[in-house]
Amino acid sequence: VTRFANDELLPQTQESSVPFCDGCPEGETLAYDHCKNHPEWVDVGMLPDYVKRACDPANDYKDCIDPYQELFDTRAFLFQGTEDSCYLSGSVENVAGLYGQLVSHPADQVKFVGTEPFPHTLPYNWTSHFNETEPANYDGPGECLKHIFPAETMWAGEYKERNEFVFDQTEFWETEDAERMTNGTGAQELGVIYIPDRCAEGHLCKMMVVGEGCPDEPSLSGGNQEWAKYGE
Repeated sequence: VTRFANDELLPQTQESSVPFCDGCPEGETLAYDHCKNHPEWVDVGMLPDYVKRACDPANDYKDCIDPYQELFDTRAFLFQGTEDSCYLSGSVENVAGLYGQLVSHPADQVKFVGTEPFPHTLPYNWTSHFNETEPANYDGPGECLKHIFPAETMWAGEYKERNEFVFDQTEFWETEDAERMTNGTGAQELGVIYIPDRCAEGHLCKMMVVGEGCPDEPSLSGGNQEWAKYGE
């Protein structure tokens, strides 16, 4: 974890939740989740430099997955409700600031929504505002997808249960993933894929990956069906 100039330092012990600190004095470390719980400590300007050093072509990109230049033309949608008590105000703005320094046209490519009175969630049409019971009719998946692609005229189709399939994910595992699963991390053996009618008919389609927990019976329940509707 990267140390910022304003970070509070803590003694490094066997119980420390931050065992590795880049820039900490010997015997000291950082507070756990410092970016999430203390966004005012974060120096956003330091972060792109870290990315560029990790992805140094002179070092054969050994510390990164892909060249950071791949981000130049990407689009990012970020959302944080004003009643989010999990990530403090300013934390997601910092992420938007990081993206803004890594894309070519931040005003067009990066969209941050931070004015809606929701708790810690990406809302769906039926999600209520904080301390309310009526649906707020905020279409989180739609707002995201219309920006990412972009397509203001995009609309949701009808979710069709017949287009949902459970499949074996183990063929995509790396050799160490089996060991990770015994520790409760990594990807479980079964995944779910939704194949819209048009894609099933042979048309070339994009693929969207949604990270999820590991339920005993994998399925597209609740909000994931709302993403699938836009696939249709």
